[in-house]
Amino acid sequence: PVCGDNVCGDDGCGGICGTCAAGDMCESGACVEALTCSDMATCMVDCVGGGGAGNTCGVACEDGGDTDSIALFKELSLCFIDNCLDDPDPLGGCFASACFVSYLNCWAD
Repeated sequence: PVCGDNVCGDDGCGGICGTCAAGDMCESGACVEALTCSDMATCMVDCVGGGGAGNTCGVACEDGGDTDSIALFKELSLCFIDNCLDDPDPLGGCFASACFVSYLNCWAD
């Protein structure tokens, strides 16, 4: 194996240099804290509120999340798109009803 300073990821010979603890992900051979769903949702609100396009913001905000957190974020995002786009107060209205379970699941991540 050729791991050098890498503590995780591919060793270049078909094996791995190691794995990361739960809640972390391997990035360029180092274990880093993965984004949670609530981190991604906060990023999305900040990005769109700053004038970013929803689709571009969504993809950018998913970067750095683990598989489970990304799935929760996508579930919340799709609920918002399907139910909340026309709501003048989506955080107080729609999230409190149609997307409440997705919202709670995301913030519990």
